[in-house]
Amino acid sequence: MNNIKALRKEKKLTVDRLAKEMGVSKSTISLWENGKTNPRINQIEKLSDYFGVSKSYVLGYSNSKEEPTKRYVDGLSKVLERLNEIEKKIKQFDEEYSSFKKEYNLFLKEPFKTLENTMILERTTNLKIVSLDNPQKNTTIIKKEYEEILKEMNGRIERYKELYKSEEENAKSYKDLILGKSFVPQDRINPDFEKNNQSQTELSAFLSAVPYCLNYSTTMKVVEYAKMLSEKDENRFNPPIK
Repeated sequence: MNNIKALRKEKKLTVDRLAKEMGVSKSTISLWENGKTNPRINQIEKLSDYFGVSKSYVLGYSNSKEEPTKRYVDGLSKVLERLNEIEKKIKQFDEEYSSFKKEYNLFLKEPFKTLENTMILERTTNLKIVSLDNPQKNTTIIKKEYEEILKEMNGRIERYKELYKSEEENAKSYKDLILGKSFVPQDRINPDFEKNNQSQTELSAFLSAVPYCLNYSTTMKVVEYAKMLSEKDENRFNPPIK
């Protein structure tokens, strides 16, 4: 069911007033609100502009009043901010790792006489090292501590690099959505998608008849899914969600 009636009431408009604003008859508005007919493309756009909501929300195919593209642009912006922060962290951790590794290599060449003012003393979790009076006699213990800390630091860097890759994939997904190369099924929420015992062929026929409510490229993606469904004819519509 579309949201035209709800939007009209939200704005406290009569059917007569909305009909005049849209340039149609009162009976046409009633048909729209009762789901008997759907507005044409130009009328959908007019309703969308008038109420300040997305075209898909007007027709009831989305729960969001915002146009999908705006959501995707906002989403991409947030992902890019996270990428920037992660990149800074990786650079910081790399520098810390390099400095610590340099100190470790110096220790291997010539064990320190004291651990005072060393990075290992600041980072160590081994309380025994703190109490060592003569590091030169405890090289094995200190060497092991260096190696464990270096391993932990390297592991942290790798985790952030993996996180960076994941966010890069998110950024690509948002870019594809903005460019109309892919679409998210949630943008076309409809109870028919959740009906059991409905063949792919039946659902395919429904999808092919879905009226325009997003941009042309996105609508074409729905038609492509409809074609795929009719060919596969499985038991349940379950498209991949990106």
